[in-house]
Amino acid sequence: MADASTTNAAGNLRKGALVLASFAACLGFAAWCSRAAPNPWISAMGVVLWACACALVLCLSRWLRQRTSAVDALQPVLLLALPALLDPGKRLLLLTAAASAALVLASTGFAALRERLLGADARGQRVLGQRTLGIALIVLVVWLRHIELPLMVQDDGLDRSWSMALGSFLLEGRQAGTDWIFTAGPLSGLGSGAYQPELYWLKLALWEGIWRLASTLCLVLAASRIEGVLERAACIVFLIVPSLYMDSFALATLLAAALLIDARPARGGALLESIALLAIGGLALAKFTLLVASVGILGALAISRGLRLGRGAGLRLAGVELGVLAALWFLAGQGLANILPYLRSSWEIASVYSEAQSSSALATSWRPIALTTLALCTVAVLAWSRSAARPRGRSALALGFLFLFFCAWKTGFVRAADHVPFFFAFAAPAALLLPAPQVGPWLLRSGFSGLRLCAFLLACVGLVRSDPSQRGALVLFDDVHQGCYQGYAGLEALLDPAQLEARLEAELESQRASLRLPAVQQRVGQASIDLLGFRQGLLMLQRMNWTPRPAFQGYITFTPWIQRRNAEFLAAPRAPRYLLARIESIDGRWPMADDAQAHEVVCRDYAPVLSEGRYVLLERRAQPRPEPACELVVERELRFGERLVLPPAQAGCARVLTLEIGYTLLGRLARLLDSTPQIDMRLRDAAGLERSGRIVPATMRSRVLIDPVIREPEEWAQWIVGEALPRCESLVVDIPASQAWRFHAQFHARIEALRGLQPEPTPGVHAGDWMDEVFHPQPTSRVMQANPVNVQVEGREAALVQSPSRLIWNLAPGHYRLSGWFGMLPEVWEQARVDGADFLVILRSGTDSKRLLARSFRPEQTLTEHAMQALDLEFTQAQAGELILVTTPGPGENRACDWCYWAGVKLERMDEPAKVKKE
Repeated sequence: MADASTTNAAGNLRKGALVLASFAACLGFAAWCSRAAPNPWISAMGVVLWACACALVLCLSRWLRQRTSAVDALQPVLLLALPALLDPGKRLLLLTAAASAALVLASTGFAALRERLLGADARGQRVLGQRTLGIALIVLVVWLRHIELPLMVQDDGLDRSWSMALGSFLLEGRQAGTDWIFTAGPLSGLGSGAYQPELYWLKLALWEGIWRLASTLCLVLAASRIEGVLERAACIVFLIVPSLYMDSFALATLLAAALLIDARPARGGALLESIALLAIGGLALAKFTLLVASVGILGALAISRGLRLGRGAGLRLAGVELGVLAALWFLAGQGLANILPYLRSSWEIASVYSEAQSSSALATSWRPIALTTLALCTVAVLAWSRSAARPRGRSALALGFLFLFFCAWKTGFVRAADHVPFFFAFAAPAALLLPAPQVGPWLLRSGFSGLRLCAFLLACVGLVRSDPSQRGALVLFDDVHQGCYQGYAGLEALLDPAQLEARLEAELESQRASLRLPAVQQRVGQASIDLLGFRQGLLMLQRMNWTPRPAFQGYITFTPWIQRRNAEFLAAPRAPRYLLARIESIDGRWPMADDAQAHEVVCRDYAPVLSEGRYVLLERRAQPRPEPACELVVERELRFGERLVLPPAQAGCARVLTLEIGYTLLGRLARLLDSTPQIDMRLRDAAGLERSGRIVPATMRSRVLIDPVIREPEEWAQWIVGEALPRCESLVVDIPASQAWRFHAQFHARIEALRGLQPEPTPGVHAGDWMDEVFHPQPTSRVMQANPVNVQVEGREAALVQSPSRLIWNLAPGHYRLSGWFGMLPEVWEQARVDGADFLVILRSGTDSKRLLARSFRPEQTLTEHAMQALDLEFTQAQAGELILVTTPGPGENRACDWCYWAGVKLERMDEPAKVKKE
């Protein structure tokens, strides 16, 4: 018997070694083939995907047979070698899967399958039990509910541009922190909803398949372990009904994964822990803030296990965690050399995020609700940590849980206005996922259960009240509808992903045709080019040779260190030959403060060559202009609200401003937990016109151009082609009076004159204006509180105006036709207390006026009445006068959401001037 057992063990060992050798050889062959692919890093990810599938099939085969078979050595050939050798199309995938399944069934045999799956005491009966099938069904529903298909077709918009850029960096193997700087991580290109053909299948398989499924499994398994039936049901329903934002979903996944790792069972613990670590690792490399949260909770888990089970257990867990992060880092195409630069650049952004990206919350009532929710969850965590016989390990993990709540608070209340729901969407499931304290009396346990339910209900109230649409509980009906649609779309995409890809390809080609810049493309060809601003999607969409500066979107250059990186790149020999420019910022910030150091390099080293649409194309000079001569104009201490009058400007001298705004100790502490109040700078030109814009204290430590005054993209275009602009006469820096305690009362201001910075006139290059595409001809004058904003409505360029507003044309006598479109943005009707607006077209001659059009928009109207309206009028002007397009607030005088627009407005003279004189 002993000899037979020894022989069987030796035989199993030989078979296992054969299978392992086959797996290693096929994996090495697939890795070698991936090096010759057009996108090696993407091919490497595909190899890893096939390797995971092969490993799962081998584990399943061994579980069914309870032994290893020599036939298993063919599985790596089918699942690794063949896809690497051949093009893994849809037909090959089906054939490979069918052959692999047939091999498993044939090598196992019917008798073994029946004994393993259908026997009375078979483990398969326990695996396929009611509880397991129920959990699998819930996992499927939650997964389909939150799957994010790549449905955003590329364009030149803000979000799609950076999403496409991150995908491009992943495809090209660019190094985070050195080649590019952003708030995202190396794997973020897979996590975005933008459609990129090269990433389509990998996003579906790796991110929405493996990672999303692992995250969903962590959430559902953690929810299934909640002790109370009511709490467990409420948590699962919450995971299904509302739309969870990416940050909320991620932080809830971190909490659930940490709970699973901490409560690792005796059997199956290694697999469960691997799934949890995979979910955490994907999140850590998707976004820097999630990396910080992941490291915090993983560190707490390692310390907790070390205190409970010994130092060795804690070190082993920490080693496994570090290994998973390292493997994913290298799999994403990153190297050892850029780890520190990535951490440094990400910290530069994160340290200033609260003052650069914050915006005022829409309602102050959210903070008390959020603070109460946070306090209740903190009490629950502390009670749990102290209810154990040995609380040291639990105390470390409790700190990890509280750190996740801190990260969620930062996510919601630092960005503020549109990010507040992020905190509540995390806090609601987190309050129920938190482990219940092990206390004695039933009444005390019920009290803690009620405490967690109260925190859950408060978070739900906060989520509904902070929803941007301000529709109250009605938003839940939208969530249910959206959830059903999203689940159906996800299932449809899984059943036929090729059909979805074909539809997206058709939309992509249509978008590419609509955004063509033929003159720019003919001039540039395949020469290197970058784009100043945040519309880099245009270059990628047109397949141009995009050579980005490190901080590729200007508004992310928060600190002088980041600005210096961009300036050095543009001044170096590797700088792109061409720059396509449209200077604009976000959140109402002064556009010239973004990438200020790079602007000086652009004025010195680049010259405009043509203008097309809304963009100016610049080419690198063969010989750079000399460095501008710098002369100090003013240097003094200022107070907020104090006006600084500038000396008269010298011809040919531009002037730049540097500010050193400091925080008090309380102000620095407040930045950790709250959004920074908005700081505005008002510039008054020689004509007395004053314009305001938001400034970021860290950004203003670099020299920022303030004279001449440049506020709009068209004004920068005029500046770069050498046209004259209004000169700055004075400036004021303002803060809300109630927030003055955050800042030092005085700050240092320095103004310098740069002779030679002003670009010289460029004959033949006209500074284009988007208003030319909306109004032909442009209005003679306009009366409104703020300049019109360029928007796209139903594929048309439109001018967004806030009522009340007036656009005025001076008219000579004659017969005219006025055509175009007008309306209110569709988002208007999702806002609370909106009362609509009125549109008027008025013809005025002296003291007489005639109303040519009067159209009202009201909330109670139908969708057709809310849609874009056509404008087509003919009229005769007997004497000189004015044509006025007017918007006014609705009957409630509520101007907050009066987002009115005019599009394609054309004023044509229909008769000959001589004929009018004869009449």
